[in-house]
Parts: sequence; C-alpha cells; structure tokens
Amino acid sequence: MKKRNDITIKIRDGWIKDWREKNAQDTGYYSFLTTQDVKSDGSKNRSPDFENPHRDRNFLSLNECLYYLVLLFDPRIKTIKEQYPLLEVERTQYIAKELGLRHSTYPFSRNVPIVMTSDFLCDTVYRKQVVYSVKDEQAFDDDELKEKYQKNQKIEKAFWATQNTGWHLIRSKEIKNIFTENLEKIVVDLRLGDELSLVFNQWIMFIINNWSKHYFEPTINLFDKTSTLFGISYEQAISLFQHAIWHRYIKMDLRKLLNYRLSPSELGANLNV
Repeated sequence: MKKRNDITIKIRDGWIKDWREKNAQDTGYYSFLTTQDVKSDGSKNRSPDFENPHRDRNFLSLNECLYYLVLLFDPRIKTIKEQYPLLEVERTQYIAKELGLRHSTYPFSRNVPIVMTSDFLCDTVYRKQVVYSVKDEQAFDDDELKEKYQKNQKIEKAFWATQNTGWHLIRSKEIKNIFTENLEKIVVDLRLGDELSLVFNQWIMFIINNWSKHYFEPTINLFDKTSTLFGISYEQAISLFQHAIWHRYIKMDLRKLLNYRLSPSELGANLNV
C-alpha cells in the first residue's frame, strides 16, 4: 500500500515496476494509485467503469468522480486514464530543481521523492493527449494548501509541457452544477442490458415516428406509452430514454435539470437521428 510508512526507493520503484507490468498486459488501464493507497482531502470513490462493467475506476475526491463523467460524455475524448504517474521520477526532480522548488517526498520516509500523478490523462480524437488536474476550492482558500498545490501544479504543468501535452487546471466550482447532476443520472444507462438492447432499435424508430406527437406533452407520458407498447417497466422506459440522451440520439440541454414532468420542448430536447 502506497500510504505505508518507511518507504524506500526500492519499495517505490517496485510500485512503478508493478504498474508497468499490469499495463503491459493489454487488459485495460490500471491506475497508479487506488483509493486504498493514499489519504485524500476529498471523498475517495471507487466507481464502476461504466464502459467496462467488470472494471473499477479510482478517484481520490468527489470532484474527480464528477469530472470523469464530464470527460466520459465528451465526444472528443477517446480514453481516460486516472491517477497517471509522471515518470521517470528523476525527470520531475530535475524540473523541480530548474523551477527552484522542493520535490515532494513520502511522509515518514528518508526523503524518498514521490511518484507524482496527474488526475486524468486523456487520448483525443485529434490524436493528441490532454491532461486535467482537478482541485477543490479549499486548495485555493487555505494558504498552506495553496502553497503545496501550486508547487505541485507548476511541476506537473512543466512536465507535460516537455511532452508537448496540454495541461488544464479544473477547479471544483466549475464542476458541481446541474450539468454534472444530470450526467450522474443518465450515466447508469450508458450501457443497456441484453433485454433492453434488443428493444432499443425498435424503440428509437417509434420515437422518431412519434416525436412531434409527444413533443409538447410531459415526458412521463412518453414513458407510459412506450412501457405499454413494448411490454417493459416504466423504469426501463426511462433507461431507454436516458441511453438515447447519453449517446446523442436525443440532443438535450443538460444545463437544465432533467425533470421528466416537463415536456421535451421545455427540456430543450431534439432528435439527432
């Protein structure tokens, strides 16, 4: 566990070796840090990987968990790698020295330099990578935390600059809003079970053919109609609708709260097929 005391360079380098070996197996991405490895100021969260149901994601704060949903919903993002290590350690040490900063070390160790990590490293459809560092507002209000975070951010940003990779700081005030609240609601239907997957193509054709009839009626009426027509539960009818939103068969203004008592018109919904 990376939070243990008496960390040595040998132990640290063993973690790096293990991480490299796991990620060389071509069985999906393994984060360098897990929720068990470190003490976090935020609410740690081991979340399901909604694209790969047999895997988990490791987030060290609620803000990271929410921003993961933002990245997952962004059509420009192809892959998301959380808790990505900045290697080699000697490189971040060199950058810190060049910037006149002290490189962080593991607590209760004999000044063993830490493996710095970035919250998210993403591959994009533009064949470029981009990095996002997510920080809570407390980090900017508390003088002691602010100094610590700013130091690490300078090193992190400079590291990625040497890789010709864009780096972006994301503050929590940019994250906790209606948009991410809606994403939390619909992400559970990113993937459909086998039963609903078989229904979906017929369902979307029904929606296309009957959209104008229901456009100014409460959306719950549409759920009632499709539930009866396709022999599924009311909850499953909602899942089909939310799956269509996530995959953009239905374009929705997700800056408005998803209140299904409102009509598709009031929700700013339009077909995108």
